[in-house]
Amino acid sequence: MAETSNNRVDMEKGRQAYEQTRLRLATNPKSGKTTIRAVAKLLEDMHIEGRVGRFHIESDEPAARGGTDLGPTPLQYFVAGVAFCLITQLARFAPIYDVPLEDVQADVRAEFDVADKFGMEGPNGAFERVTYELKIRSTAPDKQVRLLIEHAERACHAAQSLQQPVPFALEVHLNDHPLLLQEQ
Repeated sequence: MAETSNNRVDMEKGRQAYEQTRLRLATNPKSGKTTIRAVAKLLEDMHIEGRVGRFHIESDEPAARGGTDLGPTPLQYFVAGVAFCLITQLARFAPIYDVPLEDVQADVRAEFDVADKFGMEGPNGAFERVTYELKIRSTAPDKQVRLLIEHAERACHAAQSLQQPVPFALEVHLNDHPLLLQEQ
């Protein structure tokens, strides 16, 4: 399929990155293991500053929930991360499936109940449902786009992490000493 001038993905650059990554993984399979780290600090009320890699970000809650409304809420970042991750994977693998992407938009929604965290009867605070709608504009055949979407969803770590239980460990330090969360 010929590339169009409206394609938002540099297909040759994408193919090269894909092949370089496959070569690296073939010669060093352990190089696929990755850790992402975020460090955050409370500034005031619920206004938080954080660092992810070389990027500095802020989060807050609306005034109605005790914040100062100086940034997106933590869950808004979380939901945006799912959208960003899925679109990234579509762009990453579009060259492999020869799918030019003229436009891609994701609308991700997470539904949950807050009653439990306020000591009220109700389900825990986990998301009850996450839905995402993709809008794609491409000249590629439907079959190629379907294959791309299937691969992108498999490759999206955020979507995959929402679809299966993930071990979660909480370690707390109080005044520079470990705090046991359950008394022994």
